[in-house]
Amino acid sequence: MRKDVRKGKIIIGLLLLIGIIGVGYATLGANLKINGVAEVPSSSWNVHFKTGSIVVTDGSVSIEENTTQQAATIDSATQVSYAVKLALPGDFYEFTVDVENTGTIDAMIESISSKLGNTEITTGTLPSYLDYNVTYSDGVPITAKQILEADGGTETIKVRLEFKKDIEATDLPGEATTLNLNFQINYVQADDTATPVIHPFTGIKYGAYPYNNRLTLNSSVPSNAILHLNVYDALADWSNEYVMNHYDEPFYLKHVIENDIVKQSYVGFEVFERLANNNPEMTAGLYELRGGVDETSLGDGNQPIFIQNAKTIYDAYGTKCEENPYTTIPSSSFSCNVYGLRVGALSNGNVFAISIDSDGCHVYDTGISYCSW
Repeated sequence: MRKDVRKGKIIIGLLLLIGIIGVGYATLGANLKINGVAEVPSSSWNVHFKTGSIVVTDGSVSIEENTTQQAATIDSATQVSYAVKLALPGDFYEFTVDVENTGTIDAMIESISSKLGNTEITTGTLPSYLDYNVTYSDGVPITAKQILEADGGTETIKVRLEFKKDIEATDLPGEATTLNLNFQINYVQADDTATPVIHPFTGIKYGAYPYNNRLTLNSSVPSNAILHLNVYDALADWSNEYVMNHYDEPFYLKHVIENDIVKQSYVGFEVFERLANNNPEMTAGLYELRGGVDETSLGDGNQPIFIQNAKTIYDAYGTKCEENPYTTIPSSSFSCNVYGLRVGALSNGNVFAISIDSDGCHVYDTGISYCSW
């Protein structure tokens, strides 16, 4: 976790009528003695609503012109506002908005609150005909201590107000009114108690898992899938005696998951520093090959994904490869090999990264992905 001598504080409020972010600062003191020469990088605190990120859900009630109603709008970097009436059971208004941290200091949630007017929403305080929810976009609850990482960390928040469908006639309001609700998240500088936001079925997930935990493109994520939020936790599975019982294997899987459906799958591999040192043609780093898509599928730059995979392999191996895909277009397969690490891609969508013992990870042309050992 980043440490900084300044502590920033920001309150992000999502208001049904008006949402306001407030910023406050506190100073932390410390006596520092430095012998020699040191460079202290600049620091900044910048947590805000992302311009242009509001998306209103299809089916939401329409906002009438020339009335007091107002569609959800980011009025400034620190304010979101909207006003809406729900007239009939089943009516709802829902939108998502991104909050991002473009500063250099990790933030975390200190507290959250919702209010109806000036009244804190607790059990029984909300009108019985309304449902009001604020969560992350995939329904994950927002709780204290959740981190919003610096340098571009982003979370999508969903706000939904709904007129319940199944209610008693006695619970109906006398007339349609505009309700003033607010939801506030208080962000402060993250400390060692911060926890990641766990999005189990949406976002980018990593893993290194056996056949019985395999994932398949365009299918739902199985309940026994072993998924992680970052590459290094996935790599660590190889040395986990309860999972792989291996050590120092440089392979992992990456998936793009949307609403519990696997949309993209990759084989990832790491060229360790020592491997690059022993093979000067190679470049240390993490590399990813997209699998399950054939040579007709285009990726970035309108090039076939197979060709992009070949170039990624060459970026890692350099002249250790027998041919250069930047100058000679490979026909149906491209692979490179050094002792302990063989990586390849086929034009049918099969990609793999394996060791000398054939341990490694695969995404097959059928879209099935898993690791073997």
